[in-house]
Amino acid sequence: MSSPVTPAPEKPAVEAADVEAAPKPGPEADASYRQRKLIGFSIFAVFFIYYLGSAVVQTPSCKALAETPVAGMPLGLLLSLAIFPVSWALIGLFFWKMR
Repeated sequence: MSSPVTPAPEKPAVEAADVEAAPKPGPEADASYRQRKLIGFSIFAVFFIYYLGSAVVQTPSCKALAETPVAGMPLGLLLSLAIFPVSWALIGLFFWKMR
């Protein structure tokens, strides 16, 4: 025997007050999205330039620069080790600016 099928309860219709309460797109929303996009891409550009710069320093043509001692270690090693802390700082900055 199969159990009787019960119909699903009907959902209430959307009221006009609920529809009108939604924010309307306009110049304020556009400016906010534009600012967020600018901040996001700027943070990405900073990280990309740092990452690319540290990779270029590791090349054989920049060997003299990579061997320059900074804080008791070669500059190339310091830049490579600092990639993750720099990215974490930029992620924190991103979350702080996007809230």
